[in-house]
Amino acid sequence: MLTFRVLKLQEAPLQELVFFLDYDGSLCPHLEVWEERIYDPDEIYALVSALKPSTTAADRNSGAREIYWNTGRRVESLASVSDKFLEYPGYFIQGSVFWDAQSKTETVCGPLIGKDWAKFYEDQLKTEKGLRIEIKKSSLRIAAFQDGDRDQVTRFFESAKHPDLTGWQWRMGARGAELLSKDFDKRFAVRDGLKRTPGIPVVIGDDTLDAPAVEEAIARGGFAILVGEHCGWATEIEHKASQLLYCNDVGQAKALLQSLV
Repeated sequence: MLTFRVLKLQEAPLQELVFFLDYDGSLCPHLEVWEERIYDPDEIYALVSALKPSTTAADRNSGAREIYWNTGRRVESLASVSDKFLEYPGYFIQGSVFWDAQSKTETVCGPLIGKDWAKFYEDQLKTEKGLRIEIKKSSLRIAAFQDGDRDQVTRFFESAKHPDLTGWQWRMGARGAELLSKDFDKRFAVRDGLKRTPGIPVVIGDDTLDAPAVEEAIARGGFAILVGEHCGWATEIEHKASQLLYCNDVGQAKALLQSLV
């Protein structure tokens, strides 16, 4: 793991690093694996805690490194895995919701999803076996019950009727599609997080929905840790070789992060 690129990340002033951590696919296996409990959430919590040794007010004011979640999950969804994860602030539902770990409150940064849109797509999916819809405060997500069947999701969108979605867009990831405000994605999370905690951004992600955060981090002189086989899009982002670090799987990604502790 100690390649030239990793060493470049390790040479960065560690106390100035600001981490933006995706969860599913980056720090833990995907849905069909973690539902079988073949991983330990406490191990992930220990790693995150080691990256951010203290959460005291004095430590925050000293400019110590910060950890932010940057995930498509809902706050309550991550809490259902382990409520200890919410000891750290972060951005949820693709950057449209901010969780303040100190006040234990969440703020919707973007517009709310229209209830009529939710019903519109729910009605269409009644005749689509194998697809499911997840309705969140500020997004809709459509995915296949068989995780990873992107082709089925694509076929649905090619044949479906769509309402007027002015100001919104469907974004396709490796395992499904998400309807989001055009003004909010994981790029917004990096920008807003760095306003709260200036530093060198380090983004970890595993599919195209992480691309906006990766692009933002690279443009700011930071780093991206890319996990798995769905990261070919990263080659289209202008970058220095040392800024992108590829990991074959979650285990390698966690080992890389551990090397920064």
